[in-house]
Amino acid sequence: AVDDRMIDHGNDRLHCVIADHAYIGVILDAGITGDLESAMAGVKALTETGWNTDEITTAIDNIVGACLKYDGTTFDGLAQSIQETISKGEATGQFAKVIESMGYDVNEFNEAMKNAETPTGKLQVALAYLTANGLVETKKNFEQNNKQIIKARTASNYLKEAWADLAETLEPLTTSGISTFTELIKSLNVALK
Repeated sequence: AVDDRMIDHGNDRLHCVIADHAYIGVILDAGITGDLESAMAGVKALTETGWNTDEITTAIDNIVGACLKYDGTTFDGLAQSIQETISKGEATGQFAKVIESMGYDVNEFNEAMKNAETPTGKLQVALAYLTANGLVETKKNFEQNNKQIIKARTASNYLKEAWADLAETLEPLTTSGISTFTELIKSLNVALK
């Protein structure tokens, strides 16, 4: 089932349509990569690729594996460069670097994208390259060997989300309280004059 969610990202509110399991996956994957903001921004970029939720989930697993395997690779950076690659029809940014790191020729990838012709074909080429080199196994091995770290990071990310939800819930009360206090101060100033 698809769920409309508002995802907090710094000072922006990003509207994403994400499957429930993909959203939970963001929290869990942030537990692995250590960066909730990056995971959320990356999933937002993936929702803009045109992949379905199963393909997005597959991409998330492989992107986490790439982040763990290749230095300098970030979840949001790789996800955004994949989205840009699909849009432009040629490898860009971190995705181009990951393709090379996996031992593939970027020019051959670009030729495959050119030959794909249709948007669906380009989506499939990008996903095929992303999933072809055991990155999911890298993620699974990390999960197996670092269960306590992942639990701690995941709990911390859930706490951040809970604080953000509480702040959003209390905001009208805070605003009302500040307005009332301001009026009281104004009345006090008038009375003291």
